[in-house]
Amino acid sequence: RSLALVQRVLRIYNKPLVDVINKIVNKKADAVTQTLIARHEENLGVYTPPNDWKLSSCQGDAIILLEEIFMQHRKRLSEMDIIDRWGEKIDILFSGNAVMNEEAAMNKLAAQIQYLVDLPLDYKILPEETRK
Repeated sequence: RSLALVQRVLRIYNKPLVDVINKIVNKKADAVTQTLIARHEENLGVYTPPNDWKLSSCQGDAIILLEEIFMQHRKRLSEMDIIDRWGEKIDILFSGNAVMNEEAAMNKLAAQIQYLVDLPLDYKILPEETRK
């Protein structure tokens, strides 16, 4: 369930949008965009976010979020008994909405978050030591 909620929130953050956001927060946007931003900030008034905000400043929260989702998934897998595992295999055969698809979706989400908040390319969610 957590995975589905996060996917719904992040579905709008595609690469072109992230690139535009990064240009704006890095003050590299064109004059028209800067004018629109100024008007938007004027409309927001006291609710305007700080000027030094960047997507990469969300790295800590993104890491916590990814680790929580992956830990929940691993916990669910470890708590499955033989009947649950066979049920998953049957679901894979007939519906395609089972663990294998969930893992692919989680890996896709991890790649999206990695790009969104500029996590290092070598970042590993829950390194091997903590998986045991």
